[in-house]
Amino acid sequence: MVNVLKLDIKINKARIYKNLHLDEAGLKNPMDDIFRELTQIIKDNMKLTCIYSIADNTFSLPLCDIEDTEWKKYVICFVSANDNIDSIINGMMSSGDYLKGYILNEISTDVIFNASDEMNKIIRSEALSKGYLLSKRYAPGDGALDLSCQQVLLDALKKTVNIDAYLTESFMLFPEKSLLYLYGLYENEKAAIKSINPTLGAKTQNIKETMKNESNSDDYFGTDENCRECSNINCPYRKIR
Repeated sequence: MVNVLKLDIKINKARIYKNLHLDEAGLKNPMDDIFRELTQIIKDNMKLTCIYSIADNTFSLPLCDIEDTEWKKYVICFVSANDNIDSIINGMMSSGDYLKGYILNEISTDVIFNASDEMNKIIRSEALSKGYLLSKRYAPGDGALDLSCQQVLLDALKKTVNIDAYLTESFMLFPEKSLLYLYGLYENEKAAIKSINPTLGAKTQNIKETMKNESNSDDYFGTDENCRECSNINCPYRKIR
């Protein structure tokens, strides 16, 4: 089952300023003017593609680095922006307008992360409503999956939906502002309890209630806004999200 979402562009000014180490309260009008200008460029030129595909786990995906046989289904997730915004950013850099290019790149990256977060919440809600629990998030290149698995996931998506994206020879996604990752879905009580909190064991009788109570905690694998499972420990988004 493939789901194509229409998500609005969302820009978190406070978070962007924090990531850029700018004092929003102390900034003068010129910087605010630049931010408004670049925000409008984003709204006029950045188009989001947000897709997730849920399939039965037939163990047909060659993802041998993930030693988890308890998934009943898996979810392939893809979030991307059209290449227009990168062309504008590169044009600014080429013309020497480095400040605007740098800030525009930061805004567009934040938009992608916002869209991913919003889609993940939709996936989590759908999974819970059907009695499933999300595994931790897996992304090619983050440790458990080799970067070459980008091709496996992208090919699996392209079998069912038209995606205007491809990989370079080094398995990098194009358009550059793209995210491709994977979740597993647990169905049975033992696996679901294990993924929430290994210490709960057989003492938990009502798995749905446990899922509900734990879904907002930092120990719930399906909650990845804090990015702590990512191996890129120097990423600024890991520190501020």
